[in-house]
Parts: sequence; structure tokens; C-alpha cells
Amino acid sequence: MGIVIRQSSWSLLLSFAGIVMGYVNVLYLYPSYFSANEIGIARVIQDFAMLLVPFAQLGTRASIIRFFPSMQNDSKKKEAFFTMMLFMAVCGFIIFAVISYLIKEPLTGIFIAKSPEVPQYFLLVLLLISIMVVHNVISDFARSNLEIVMPNFLKEVLLRLLTTVSIGLYIIEWVNFDQFLYCIVGIYFINLIILSIYLFSKTSTQFRFDFYKSFSIQDIKPIFTYGMFTLLGTGGAIIVTKVDIVMVTSMLGTFETGVYATAFYMAVIIEIPRRIVTQISAPLLSRYLESGNSKDISELYTKSSLNLFIIGFLFFIGLWANLDNIYYYIPNNEIYAAGKWVVVIIGIGKLIDMSFGLNGEIIVLSKYYKVNIILTGFLAFITIGSNLVLIPLYGFTGAAVGTLLSLVLFNLLKFLFVKAKFKIQPFRVNHIKLLIIGTGILITALLIPSFEKKWMDIILRSGAITLLYVGLVWGLKLSDEIVETIQKIGSRLKSIF
Repeated sequence: MGIVIRQSSWSLLLSFAGIVMGYVNVLYLYPSYFSANEIGIARVIQDFAMLLVPFAQLGTRASIIRFFPSMQNDSKKKEAFFTMMLFMAVCGFIIFAVISYLIKEPLTGIFIAKSPEVPQYFLLVLLLISIMVVHNVISDFARSNLEIVMPNFLKEVLLRLLTTVSIGLYIIEWVNFDQFLYCIVGIYFINLIILSIYLFSKTSTQFRFDFYKSFSIQDIKPIFTYGMFTLLGTGGAIIVTKVDIVMVTSMLGTFETGVYATAFYMAVIIEIPRRIVTQISAPLLSRYLESGNSKDISELYTKSSLNLFIIGFLFFIGLWANLDNIYYYIPNNEIYAAGKWVVVIIGIGKLIDMSFGLNGEIIVLSKYYKVNIILTGFLAFITIGSNLVLIPLYGFTGAAVGTLLSLVLFNLLKFLFVKAKFKIQPFRVNHIKLLIIGTGILITALLIPSFEKKWMDIILRSGAITLLYVGLVWGLKLSDEIVETIQKIGSRLKSIF
């Protein structure tokens, strides 16, 4: 777990920097200079692409994480494996692009009634998918080598920084709105180029176009089979996380999507630690599963659950307690304040998701990976069904409720399966202690009257929440890793002052 903490700490710092830039973009620049309709179009293009990417890359992402550990001691075979995965992903995209173009009308027809402007950007979506497919293969290969800092810097910091630059170009009228959308796609391409240069220079990786000589049919068959099965599973999981934006756009319109997407972004801050920990933990978990190290699997499962719950709960408390203050500073806040409950509902869902730890990764990376297809397929059906019912009744708040229900149900099913097959579960007494502490602090923070000056209220409220929360976590020693990190930070501050 030490390497997880070290690399996750660096990545968390990068994520905080990205959060600041992201909040400037999403909560100030976008609402100031773009209409809610334009924000909705920009968001649905990116989310629609992300929704379709798993079906274009033929399950290569999961295959890299799953099979890389068995090849890590053979540099030539690793390079051949990487080249083969990249070749499969590119072939997958070509097949996907041809099929998508042939069924373009029904694929984009869902937007015609409420968002007729969206289908005209179909080719832009395909272009973005092509970049994401290649980027994902290179990024996962880097993470399999336990290199997560640079990929996270590009994703969390550079992506948002270049987005700020693109918004600036739009503000000074050097580009129009359509050209701005192409700038966003260009940013993803720049990230791909930089990540490729980093990977090849850092790991001395080379392409091996004769990769087929390194693998027999018997070697390729399980890799391909695993990829196809996880493609369906991953596709279902992406549907759960991205389909709400697409359905809000198709059922309500791009204006509502702009409001919903702005609120959704605020809630996503809670799950940033999960993404970081998962990126470095998944390769380690794969190695433990490969070697049958049940003790380390159980320990990683428990620690990931508790540590993510601790960090996520602090973020959630701070976000909800400052929600009115945050919306106060958003330009045209009378429009976007309608999404307040979306922030809370999605935030609860993300926190619950984090508290269950690596349950999904354990299933996907184990011999039971096929079960993930059944679970995610069922979940995708529930998600789409609940949105079809709740969105007409409650608007985009209904979409948030549908996402929450899906996350709770999905994690509960995965938890029960892992408990039944692996005889492990992540929850301990400290989870209950943390739930009591966090709930008490949240209620107290919500009941405290607000200061007239919003900026002062944010500083004082956030500072009090953090000191009390961190103090109790440290005092009760709820997590060895968190306590050790707090002590190290304290020691460094003492040496400075």
C-alpha cells in the first residue's frame, strides 16, 4: 500500500490544482461567456464520445491491466503485447466508425426532438473517440508500469489549462463556438502526443510490429476472450456514469444539460481520490490475483475502502456545507442554482461508491470477470429504465436520483458477490465510527448561520470542518495510512516554522 500512498499523494496534489482550474472554467468562465445551451452541447459531445469509447476499443483497457503482470519480466514480450493491444484498439475503432456511420440516423435520432443541433457534431464525436481509444491504451500501459503521475498531470491539469486558453480564444473572438469545440478535441490530441513521448522515453518502450511472433493462438485466445467479455462489462459501467447527460439532452434539451452538467461537475470532486487510488491499485491487485495472494487482496480491499471513505466524506461535507456560497459566485446563478440538489444527490452516490472500495476491480481482474457482464448489463438496464421514468417526472433531478439508485444497487451486488466468492468484505468498525463523525460534523456545519461575506464564510466554514474532521480521524486513529500522512505533514510544517 506504500506505493499507492506515495503516487496517490502526488496525483492528489495534481488533482487539486486541476480542481481549481476546472472550477474556474466550469463555474465562472463557461457561465459568463457561454449560454447554457452551448455548455450543454460542449458537455454532451464529450460525454457521448466517452459513452461510446468502450465499444470501439475492444476491451483492450481491461486486457492490459489483467495480462500485463504475467509479462512484466520479459521486456520484448511486453512491447509485443503493447503493440498488439494498440493494433486491436485501432482496428476496433475502424470497425466501430464504419458501423456508426452506417447507423448514423438512428444513433443520433434520439436528439432530434429536444436537441436538434447535436447530430451535426457526429463526425466531431467520432474524431474524439479515435483520440480517446489510442490515449486509453497508452495511458493504461503507463499505469501498468505504475506510472500514474504524468497521466494524471495531463488529465487533471494540462487538459483544464488548455481548456482555459481555448475559452480565452473564444472570449476575444479569435474562434467561434464550432471552432472552440474543435479546440477541445485538439486538446485531447495534444495530451495524447505528450503522453506517448513520455511513455516511450520513460520506459524505453518500442513498437514491435511482428508482435504476432511472440504469441501463439493459445496465448491470444484468452486475451481476446477476456477483452470481449470486459467490453460488455465496461460498456455497461460507462452507460451508468455517462448516459444521464445523454438522456437529459435527448429528453429535456441542451439548456437543461448545461445546468445539470455544471452541478454534476461540482459533485465529481468527491470521487477524484477514487480514480487516483484505483489507477495505481488495479495493477497491484492484478498481481495479487495472479499470484493468489488472498491476504494482500483482502488488505488492499479494506484499506482502499476505508481511506477512500475518509477522504471522500471530507470532500462531501465541505461541498454540501459551502453549496450556497459556491452558487453565489457563479455568473447567472439564478439559472444554475436549480441544480443544487443534483450536487447533493450525485455527491451521496459518489461517496457510497467510494466506500465500497475495489469491489468492481476484484471481479473484473479475477477469473469471475464474466460475472461483471451480467451485473453491469442488469445495472445499465436499471439506469436507463429509471431515467426514462424519473426524468419526465422530476427533470434533471430525476436523472440524479436514477444515478444514485444505480450506484447503490451496483455496489451492493458487487459487494455480495465478492463476499460470497472471496470470503472477504471491506467494512470494519472504523467505517461506522467515521459515518457517525462525518454525519455529526455535516449536520453541525449546515446548522451554523452563514456570514454575510461569502468568501469569509467559505474560508472559516471549510477551515473549521477540516480541522475538526482531520483532528478526530487522527485522534481516533481510524486509518494507519491517513494518520501517518497527517504526522508527516505536521513534521514538515514544524521544520518550516
